[in-house]
Amino acid sequence: MRCAETRSLLSPFLDGELGRSESEAVRAHLVDCARCRAEASDLRSISKFFAEDEPTPPTSPGFTDAVMSRLRSGEGLEERRAERVARITVLAAAAVVLLSVGFLATPRSMWKASQPTLEAGLRGEVEREIRRNDLQALPIDGTAFRKPASQPARPR
Repeated sequence: MRCAETRSLLSPFLDGELGRSESEAVRAHLVDCARCRAEASDLRSISKFFAEDEPTPPTSPGFTDAVMSRLRSGEGLEERRAERVARITVLAAAAVVLLSVGFLATPRSMWKASQPTLEAGLRGEVEREIRRNDLQALPIDGTAFRKPASQPARPR
């Protein structure tokens, strides 16, 4: 038996849920493998810790039935749904207000100044690309750039 298979069977092994042949195979592997033996020891310690835990206190008579009937009837479901919708609405409104304030707080001169700068940058990029590839710009009528017919292409 391999380590991966043994590790997947350790918990059922320690709980006594395996059949005889699987239990013997796990036990034989644990004799030979120190890693799996250490993991089994850790799992035993965890199981022992939880087994020593305080017992659950008894519930009042009819408690389980009351909880189950409330769950089945959906009682309180509409109130919780309405609260959730109200919370989401408030958060969305707050987000809109914050975005609006941020937009309005930005100086108008910043928006106007950035537009020509952006256009100039793009124009410069296009012009550099035309020069770099030895292209000739054609009129903007849906046609593409092309190499001039009179000049041979430069080697790169």
